[in-house]
Amino acid sequence: MLGVKKGGIVFKGLSDGTVIIEPQQDVAGEDPVLERFLQFLEADLAKNSAVRPLDGAFLSEIDELIEGVEVDLDAPLPDD
Repeated sequence: MLGVKKGGIVFKGLSDGTVIIEPQQDVAGEDPVLERFLQFLEADLAKNSAVRPLDGAFLSEIDELIEGVEVDLDAPLPDD
């Protein structure tokens, strides 16, 4: 009825109990600053040869370095 694909609907509940159903908007298409920034990032990544996928050997080395290290992601960071 709204002309959208599955998952492309946003429900908004108002304080008076009204529910608004509308098609989900493309965020990048709504914000010209964000759109230009994303275009800049895409171009920069394309020309920057230092950005590359991680290989299995490097990931294994990282796993060895952090083996046994416990991190509580909910704990506050220390001041230092």
